[in-house]
Amino acid sequence: MIIHNEIKQGSKEWYDIKKLKFTASHASTILARGRGVQTLIKQMLAEYYSSGNYEEYSDKYKNSNMQRGNDYEAKARAVYELETGNKVQQVGFIETDEFEGCSPDGLVNEEGLLEIKNPNDNRFLQLILDEKIDKEYLDQMQMQIYVSKRAWCDFFAFNPNFTPCYYIKRIHADLGTQVALAQALQEAKEKLKSQKDILDKKLIAERSKNE
Repeated sequence: MIIHNEIKQGSKEWYDIKKLKFTASHASTILARGRGVQTLIKQMLAEYYSSGNYEEYSDKYKNSNMQRGNDYEAKARAVYELETGNKVQQVGFIETDEFEGCSPDGLVNEEGLLEIKNPNDNRFLQLILDEKIDKEYLDQMQMQIYVSKRAWCDFFAFNPNFTPCYYIKRIHADLGTQVALAQALQEAKEKLKSQKDILDKKLIAERSKNE
């Protein structure tokens, strides 16, 4: 396992190292083991082989929710540290092999992770009322735990428009999900590698024809 502390999330280096890797944001798709996995693989391969520049690549994933997250993440992390007494170490990317990695919002002490969400007013209020975390986020945290080999992840939802301004819940490694994820990830990585090998051969052959 390699922990890249020097890489800033959202930077060109971060996008480059993430290419061709299943990450925690893909966890729900991977666990579903349906057609979505093949769609995801095609997207990953297209991004890997494309000569498109960093701006084109990164802009595809930017939306208002992500921008909100970027705007509030540092403040949310500071509030988390103040309220819990935990020290957060920021990390760029964690990779375990050629096709797998994750980008948690922080490493907490020796055993934990931090996942920050910055929901809008409606979603934050609903979270306070229901105390129910979206399955997509739960799957994401389980994959972060799996990749990083840590024991738990603190889910920290932050919205400065409310008092209190946060909702926190500790999510521990779930054995059933961890086993299912390990199996589904292995299947997905084998498919990705197989299709990459085929494309490598075809692209090399095409380049040879044009020389």
